[in-house]
Amino acid sequence: MTGKERKEELAFAARIAQKLNGPSEAILGYHGLLMEEVRRSGPAEAIEDLEKIALAAAQLSRMILDLAAGRRAPSDDAGAQATLRHDLRSPINAIIGYSEMVLEDFEADLQSSAVRDIGAILGEARRFAGQIDAALD
Repeated sequence: MTGKERKEELAFAARIAQKLNGPSEAILGYHGLLMEEVRRSGPAEAIEDLEKIALAAAQLSRMILDLAAGRRAPSDDAGAQATLRHDLRSPINAIIGYSEMVLEDFEADLQSSAVRDIGAILGEARRFAGQIDAALD
């Protein structure tokens, strides 16, 4: 790969990271609020699933940071982009799935602010999922 090709690849990766960073940071922010609320008001049984959301959100954030730093630069190669799409969708699908499970299992026991935070996480996660293809096209 030439120096020019590497610079173009890094610029492409930085653009992708910039488009995806907002929803990812929002997920982390809402999750932090949600964890505080649930630790304070319960239900304690929801903590395990909320911790799984935290792990997936942290994984997603690391991937985006790696993209922005050029440690993971996608090429124009369709296979590389398909791999990146898959790798980004895995944690976002986990975030969506565990958030939906928490609502399904504990909504009646959650404070209304916690339910709103889960709704915000779901909204941002779905927005992120929709932006993956747009960012990579």
